[in-house]
Amino acid sequence: MSTMCPVCNGLEVLQAACGSCGSLAQDCGKYNDYIGPYEPYRQIEDLKLTNGWIDYSQGTCVHVTYCSQCGGIADSAVQEWTL
Repeated sequence: MSTMCPVCNGLEVLQAACGSCGSLAQDCGKYNDYIGPYEPYRQIEDLKLTNGWIDYSQGTCVHVTYCSQCGGIADSAVQEWTL
């Protein structure tokens, strides 16, 4: 079974509310791109097995969000599409 993230592929825009103030938070990209200097170059399936999230078994792609109103940073899981 193959999946893809609609946000990473530009098919949807991530709409996430800030957990602190409720304002709209902006998408800052995949969580996996932030966990190490070579992570953006590793296979996505491999990263999902070692990043500390249960995103592989749940079919999600974890994104980092930032709130410009209060400075809050959070993670947001995006449901992947099955191909």
